[in-house]
Amino acid sequence: MKYLTCEIQQDHGYLIPIGDVHFGDKSFGKEGKKKLRGYLDWVAERPNAYIFLMGDIFNVAGRNSATSPFESDPKEYEDAVEFFRPYAHRIIGAIDGNHECFDDKTEILTEDGWANYKTINKETVLYTYNQEKDLLEKETPKEIQRYDFDGELVRIKNRHTDLLITDNHRLLFNLSNGKFQTKPFNEVPVSKNRVGFISSGSQNQAEYDIKDDELRILAWLLADGSIYVKRIMFYQRKSKHHLITNILDALEWKYSIRERDRDIKQICGKILKKRPEPSMEMTLLSPFNHRLIELTGGNKKRLPQFIYELSDRQFTVFLNSYIDGDGSRHISCPETSLMIYGEKQIIDDLQRACFLHGYRTSISEYREGDFRLNITKNKTTSFDKFEEYVSKEKYQGVIWDVTTNNDTVIVRRNGKVSITGNSRMYEEFGASPLSFFARELNIPYCKYSAIVKFKVGRRTDSKSSNRYNQIYFGYFHHTTGGGSTVGSKLNRVAKLRNIVEGVDFLCGGHNHQLAVAPQEVYYPTRTGIKIRRIWYVDCGSYLEWNDSYAEKSMLAPAKLGSPRIRLSGKSHHHDVHVSL
Repeated sequence: MKYLTCEIQQDHGYLIPIGDVHFGDKSFGKEGKKKLRGYLDWVAERPNAYIFLMGDIFNVAGRNSATSPFESDPKEYEDAVEFFRPYAHRIIGAIDGNHECFDDKTEILTEDGWANYKTINKETVLYTYNQEKDLLEKETPKEIQRYDFDGELVRIKNRHTDLLITDNHRLLFNLSNGKFQTKPFNEVPVSKNRVGFISSGSQNQAEYDIKDDELRILAWLLADGSIYVKRIMFYQRKSKHHLITNILDALEWKYSIRERDRDIKQICGKILKKRPEPSMEMTLLSPFNHRLIELTGGNKKRLPQFIYELSDRQFTVFLNSYIDGDGSRHISCPETSLMIYGEKQIIDDLQRACFLHGYRTSISEYREGDFRLNITKNKTTSFDKFEEYVSKEKYQGVIWDVTTNNDTVIVRRNGKVSITGNSRMYEEFGASPLSFFARELNIPYCKYSAIVKFKVGRRTDSKSSNRYNQIYFGYFHHTTGGGSTVGSKLNRVAKLRNIVEGVDFLCGGHNHQLAVAPQEVYYPTRTGIKIRRIWYVDCGSYLEWNDSYAEKSMLAPAKLGSPRIRLSGKSHHHDVHVSL
């Protein structure tokens, strides 16, 4: 939070808080530009009028260099700078807009597994997707965003995808199997018949130094074997045990074997309809057992780290044997539609490994504490009629995201994995894109919020020449969330009182709503009770409704423009008036 001061010598002053211009958005058209120019010219004509920029000045804020921070179209930045340059001396300060985010159930894939917003930090190594190389890469986050949110999020859900995101979150998608592109959700043509997401990837790794049969027998051990101190045993029904012995024989590893024929009546409480076939018990002999224990890394309940470093071919060898040990294949697609069963930790590890080697997956809990990993040899997920899989959900809680060099991140929600865009805000150079704008125009950059002290009506007597008749305080924050009604949007502004008290007005943006509401509160003094008025101000936008995301989402049209706040500087007349 920044603290600024604005001195207005006249007996009254004006403030125009300008919010949500979105330079570069197709909905910021001729009407919006004309309206914005009118407000700026109005300020320029009056020596006692000032501007505060409320965030989301630009539509896209990516970075491709330190000096040109706008990846989508450098002209977007240049246009914004030149548009505001003649009025820069009247701009008190500027704050950032909010950033596109996920809900708190969304996890991100790291080199140590799946992590949530509570455990991610700037040293965490994440997996990202390089679109140019079509490869998964590792990097640390440039920035981490976390916010409290109360409003509507967008839900995108089918059998393989589950996302709960802000409506400006960027998606990596294609249309009708075309080239993949990145756009905010509110610019995705949801009426198109087919929209595709990427659900797995590859690191294109070289062959790891291990024999294929060692991978196979390791998979059998992890899936269906047992370790007793240094003793390794496999149990398998008689008709299937050759799948294990064939591998051991190929490796020339010695083992003992004996047959067990037990009259078992039930398994896990389930009564068997017929007597099970005999099983075979195979015990791996020394020194071969030591080699296999070494490969496990000493923990049978987790995948060894080197499994993530296998080539895609080697991982397929490992996976096929794991399926033989504790999985199943779909009858119609035995080579591409697979399932594995197990406890949550090993299933999480397997999902991570599958994703890194080109397999689309999802996790379901088919019985309490027992999980199934559904696996398909496929890198993409398609929505034949995308709009049927999109809905709005009320959400109150933490939203979060990270910023990466590749502009992508791998996420999981409710066991379903997707590659998606990341937050657009970059701070690699110690500044956000808005700070470049602010520096070029020589205006204060306030990051997320600011308190401004307004001194209005300078006294003219010699003893009080540096004093002012009235002092006002305003708090400025872009805010987050909101609803579809005017009241719910203003509620977001009213909640700013949870952050700061003692101000005369609270200004918020983000909602694209032009609205104002006063509230009178009582407070005690030494001589009695007085009434104080607080103004809640929603600062509007300059985006036209027709053919926009607002029209598509059935949001009510809102008046374009900004509020005008008038501050009295007369003695004994402390008065704020807001007009729209």
